[in-house]
Amino acid sequence: MASEEHYVWGRAYREGSLVCGRVQVRIGRADRRRRAPQKRRYVAARFVDRLHPQLRAELTELAHSGGAAAWHAAEGMEQIVVVIDDPSLGRERIVARIEPPQVPRGYLRDVEFGLRELGQ
Repeated sequence: MASEEHYVWGRAYREGSLVCGRVQVRIGRADRRRRAPQKRRYVAARFVDRLHPQLRAELTELAHSGGAAAWHAAEGMEQIVVVIDDPSLGRERIVARIEPPQVPRGYLRDVEFGLRELGQ
């Protein structure tokens, strides 16, 4: 499976309010070899700086839970909007649900959470 990915910086919002001032976003496409080749987009995020206290608490719970408990906590979280302003790629708005991290331990700013895009 071949893939291509890039990192960009953005901000996260909920209901129009800023909840994280600095989000590192990894966006990639992976080739899926089947009968018809297709590229599937994946998005992941690290919430690095200026976290709203409620989002910090939710992410901490997600990062330190495991298995079914983490997925249950993720399902109860509100959706998030990540806005990216990249000089080479332009502006993009990603509406998503946060998923539990694959590697859950460590400092919160170092934990990468999956973003499941809505409306796709």
